[in-house]
Amino acid sequence: MSSRFKLTEQSLEKLKEQKVPDEILNKLRTLLGQSSIDEEKFVEILKLTIGDGDTELYKSLILSNSQTNGFWEFIKKWGGPVAVAIILLILIWILWEFSGKKLDLSKQSPEEHQITIPGRIIFVLIGMIIPVFVVWFLFLFTGRITPQRMYQMVLFCYLFTIISLLGSVLPFIIFPSIPILPQLMIKSPIGILNGCIEDKQPNNEGQVKQVETANQRLPQELICSKSNGQWVVNIGGTISSEDKQKVFESFENKDQKLRDLWPLLRIQGGLVVPLYFIVLSLMGAAVSMTRRVPEYQGRIRNGEDDEITEWKAREMLVFQIMQVVSAPLIAVTAYYLIDPSSRTTTVILGFSSGFASETILLLIRSLVNKIRPESISLPKPKKNKDALVNQMKGKEKTKAELSEVGEKLSAELEELKKQIPEPGDKIKAKEAELEKNKREFDEIQKEIENLTNQLLET
Repeated sequence: MSSRFKLTEQSLEKLKEQKVPDEILNKLRTLLGQSSIDEEKFVEILKLTIGDGDTELYKSLILSNSQTNGFWEFIKKWGGPVAVAIILLILIWILWEFSGKKLDLSKQSPEEHQITIPGRIIFVLIGMIIPVFVVWFLFLFTGRITPQRMYQMVLFCYLFTIISLLGSVLPFIIFPSIPILPQLMIKSPIGILNGCIEDKQPNNEGQVKQVETANQRLPQELICSKSNGQWVVNIGGTISSEDKQKVFESFENKDQKLRDLWPLLRIQGGLVVPLYFIVLSLMGAAVSMTRRVPEYQGRIRNGEDDEITEWKAREMLVFQIMQVVSAPLIAVTAYYLIDPSSRTTTVILGFSSGFASETILLLIRSLVNKIRPESISLPKPKKNKDALVNQMKGKEKTKAELSEVGEKLSAELEELKKQIPEPGDKIKAKEAELEKNKREFDEIQKEIENLTNQLLET
């Protein structure tokens, strides 16, 4: 590939070291951020920016410090996306191969019980989306904020909302397509099952009796004696040995249909919540986030009383993502705290607990802030007055020296202008030297003012 040229901050630093005047550097600074181009176009842009005369004078210096390798430019521009695409393809292949394996915890693998093609496709999509969103989140919500990154944050939040709505329903559709899933769910401490809460237990004589005191504290719609079961989320509950055996026998039966692989299971202990209740809470949280994100986007530096900075907007967007993630936890707590008595109340409570998850988290945060102990402020160390005075004297001496040098440079510059009517390299170099002297003088002046304030504090 032919050589290409592009100005960078490093290029300007090198040109400054090679005594290129600040006036030229300031004009060249307007070219920062442009993509690399060939030599002919680059020289044309230089002529338009700094003029024909200065271009001819500094052309070789600028070109030597702006040359880039076309191959590495290509790698810098497209290397990241290509690497991500390769990783995603590898991940897709691994997930596809894994989903096609014959897994069976009972050491038998009937051909009829493998994951179906639609199930494998959805399984791969879910397995691919999660790591992509995690990496994208870490990239966007860390580091410095640019307008482009702010735009991508808002885009991420909109996509996250859509994924949340789909994710509250889509994963459960593939359950019948994964025959091995019932065996995994009954062995896992957290799982989704077709079940109910066991409200009977054997007494010492081996007879089964109903536990009345426990019934009064359990959700009535989930008790086995009062319902025919439903899809539930089981957190920490256990399954009886008889029901576990029932699942394994269903899997071993080659004539068994996929829909019959999820028998009704009796759950003992733990937290059991209806699946539709969790789905409604996720939907409520997603709707709440959809309402908030455009509001925050419109308030970013809008010049009104309610305007927010990019840093504050990022903090608020992260909080919106966290309220969606925490919605199921809030819903489980609300379900057992309120104990809804009817299906209508349960539906309203499920959606409301998700929709109001932001308010609930803000309330929890305010309560935690109130009970947090105040930080102990350590006394500031006293400053040494004598040391400050000595520093002040040194700075004043340097200031006087710079002032003397500046006056000398000004006189020399005036003399040069009288001798040489047209601006030349000597005059430009002397002007650059004088400008540097003025900057150093201003810096020393600021340091003296700072030391004066410190002396006043002591």
